[in-house]
Amino acid sequence: MNVNKKHIFWDWNCTLLDDAQIILDCVNISLAKWAPSPLTMEQFRQIPSTSLHDLYRMAGVAEKDIPQALDEERDLFHDNYEPRADSVPLRKGAANLLQNLKTSGVGNVIVSNHIANQIVRLLKLREIRQYFDEVLAYRDRSIQFRGTTKIERLQTYAKNNAVDLSSAAIVGDTVEEIEIGHAAGLCSIAITGGLTTEENLRKAKPHHLVHSLDELGAILRERRFVA
Repeated sequence: MNVNKKHIFWDWNCTLLDDAQIILDCVNISLAKWAPSPLTMEQFRQIPSTSLHDLYRMAGVAEKDIPQALDEERDLFHDNYEPRADSVPLRKGAANLLQNLKTSGVGNVIVSNHIANQIVRLLKLREIRQYFDEVLAYRDRSIQFRGTTKIERLQTYAKNNAVDLSSAAIVGDTVEEIEIGHAAGLCSIAITGGLTTEENLRKAKPHHLVHSLDELGAILRERRFVA
């Protein structure tokens, strides 16, 4: 194994897949029974974490109802999201950037709070599965947000594959990826246009903040991930 190989850990939703709007739409479908009104994108982006409890509180669901709402609406979200995701495009420039990284010998790994087999299905549909070494996500929807965390999956992968995290990067659209970067010693690169406001991303102090994958490509060249 080449211990000098550089790695990038990618968030999937809203980072590589441009699916912020359908996530919001499906969340609002799931919340319709419990929340007084639908969430706007502005409200959604103000949520300070990826916690579903925080999401439901922001939507106005009564605290006593949140556990039942979470149990009942998990399938409703996925049943509505999965067919919609088939027609959602990748972020502009994603395929070319991933191909360049693969050609340059960089290891691309997805680390996500979504469902692994659904991500793999979408990667194959968009003909980019070959650019990824691994997909680290939940096995199925029944344990989503109940099993290992993103950082735990990332650190286990790094240990098992001799990944030097000090020369790796993590890219995502939420504060969670920035926090993982700080905690695990990776370069954290935040991208706007997803499910978090630029203000909240900046407050979390990523190493870099970009507004597009073209900007990200420039950062990766500066950091010698690609020529």
